[in-house]
This record gives sequence, structure tokens and C-alpha cells, in this order.
Amino acid sequence: MAGYEAAALGAGSGPVIGIPRAMSTFDLYPFWSAYFSALGLRSVLSPPTSARVAALGCELAIAQPCFPIQVAHGHIDALLRAGADYLFTPNLLDAESMDPATPAHFCPWNQTLPFVLRSAPAFEGDSERFLTPGLHFQLGREHVKKAMAECVRRLGVDSGASGRAVDVAYAAQHGFQSQLL
Repeated sequence: MAGYEAAALGAGSGPVIGIPRAMSTFDLYPFWSAYFSALGLRSVLSPPTSARVAALGCELAIAQPCFPIQVAHGHIDALLRAGADYLFTPNLLDAESMDPATPAHFCPWNQTLPFVLRSAPAFEGDSERFLTPGLHFQLGREHVKKAMAECVRRLGVDSGASGRAVDVAYAAQHGFQSQLL
């Protein structure tokens, strides 16, 4: 992931988009990094999970969900402390599947992570900084393009540029995944 981090940090001069190193958002980091870079926006990944990030996340979580969800709270706090202008927490409902007949859904906690994070009292004052597109990757690229365009419209990005950035992002994610297999 280091190559993706370096590329994202150096790209663009617009607002800084904080991406938590947590849950499925991190699994898709090549996608998000390529997407925001293609738009000329800078993205920053939260630091690796540490005892401090984990402990803080557990303190900030208002419920007692699974440990990874609690830790995600610590990652959001780290991004806020680092000065991220926006927090990218997509509402990921499902993933692409190698076999279209076999759906790949995320667990309910992962699906609701953006809403759980925003409801934490520590982040209530930052609710407008969350960028939370609702994404069903199994519905196809056009669905993802539409959802991402709606998400970044408030940043002044037009739908054509967003759609082209989604194409770049898919290529980056598939390239990353092909290196793993």
C-alpha cells in the first residue's frame, strides 16, 4: 500500500480527504487513492493501528460493537487531529464478486460504520465533514459513478470528472488485486 499512500499525499492542492485505515475502506484503499488523485484532491490515510489508536477508539465508541469497529473510531480521531478537511467513510454494502452468482456482502457493522462513527459524541461537531456515499459495488460501475458523483458534488467536482476518476479507480484496484493473486 505504500506506493498508493505516496501517490495520494503528493497529488492535488484541494482539500485533504482523510481515509481511515479500518475495515473495508482500507481494503479498497487503492481504489480511493486513485479516485481522489485523479480528481486532483489530496487524500491521507490514518496511521497504522497502534495500542494508542485502539484504546482511544474503544473510549470513543458509544456502543460495544466488535473490536475493529471500535478501533475505527480511533482512526477517525487520528485523521481529525492530523487536520483532514473531510473524512471519507463510505457506506459499503457489498463488494464485487469473482462469481456474479455469489454475492459478497459486508457484515452489518461494516455496512453501518459511517453512521456509527458520526453518532459518537466526540464527532458530533464534525458531522458535516463526513463524506459518505452509499455504494453497492454489485450493482455495477454506473451505480458507483452516480454515488461518488453525488458525494463529491459539494467539493465542486462535476459528474463527468468524477466518472472518469471512478474508471481510474477501478483500474487501480484491479491492478492491485491482480498482484495479490
